[in-house]
Amino acid sequence: MKVGIIYGTKRKKATEALIKWFKSSLEKQEIAVEAKKYNEFTDFNQDAFIIGGAVYGTPLKWGGSVYPGLLKFLEQNQKSLENKPLATFIVCSKMKKREKYMGQILEKLPYKPITQKVFKGYLSEKDKDNFDNQKQIAEIWINEILDKL
Repeated sequence: MKVGIIYGTKRKKATEALIKWFKSSLEKQEIAVEAKKYNEFTDFNQDAFIIGGAVYGTPLKWGGSVYPGLLKFLEQNQKSLENKPLATFIVCSKMKKREKYMGQILEKLPYKPITQKVFKGYLSEKDKDNFDNQKQIAEIWINEILDKL
């Protein structure tokens, strides 16, 4: 089995850590993994995909959104993702609007994913320890995905 992980982020913090955890969990189970940022991803010859990214709020120019490049990528590549199991995630420090942000990804997909997950990001290094406590949650989520494949 081959799993593609497609993600969008502009920083090397929470999202990048999650991707490492996802990749490690899959590889421990002898699953081939290709994990790349959306703008580097070209091989859709995978059995399943994990798709997601960071949410950025105001005052950024796009004013509260999942990383816009990822959303555009998903819109442009719907045909390539058709008929493949999809799992989606977001990394969001503002958990109040998580449904809104997950919805931004869902509306760009050709169909509903097999599972969705919201991870709490962090803005400063002092909050990183709380974020790192989510490693086990990420590993459990990967197992949930594999159980549904």
